[in-house]
Amino acid sequence: MGQLTQFLGEIRRVLDRLYGEAAAGLREAFNIACGGGGSAESVGEHSRIALGLRSEVTDMATIAIARFQPVARDLRRLTSYLEAAYDLFRISRYAFEIARLYQLVPRECRRCSESIRVVLGKAEEMLDMAYRALVEEDGGLAEKVSELDASVDEAYVEAVRRLGTVAHLSRCEVAEMLLLRHVERIADHAVYIAAEAYYIATGHRVYPQAPPKPRGSV
Repeated sequence: MGQLTQFLGEIRRVLDRLYGEAAAGLREAFNIACGGGGSAESVGEHSRIALGLRSEVTDMATIAIARFQPVARDLRRLTSYLEAAYDLFRISRYAFEIARLYQLVPRECRRCSESIRVVLGKAEEMLDMAYRALVEEDGGLAEKVSELDASVDEAYVEAVRRLGTVAHLSRCEVAEMLLLRHVERIADHAVYIAAEAYYIATGHRVYPQAPPKPRGSV
């Protein structure tokens, strides 16, 4: 096994931990929103750890590019791991925002309709599928993530449409609107991870949005 291969394996292990923190924080945040247990402090800790792991991936990938000067698929792996680390951290941050929101609103707002539960489940599925596509370098699986994204987007757009039909919103309705906005952004970041998986697998870039959103946008 070559040095670069070993280095890639080490980066992947850190990336796995980063994914674990993002996924755990997201599960807990959704649980809080729907009236279950958990705390914003706990979700925030997942995000804090995710930030540190993202920095580790950035440092290790930068060193690998400088030291080994990789080409072809190895270079695609390293650049894609850098991008995916950012997306995973952002997902962990949105999870914290959801948890903090639902700890500030009245307790009666901490409930989820069946339609909201479906949207939250799809967002979690997208994250899981996108990360599996990345580590398995599966372009076909990556494409399926974008297919799920449409239903998450539609749920948010439908909530925005409702704004034009009511004179005012209750506190719980405002919280639900913010929840859907955060979930829509989480789904976008899952799509970005899937796009990196597709790039590793095929060598071709795909752009989930037209025009694509800036990578630094939140």
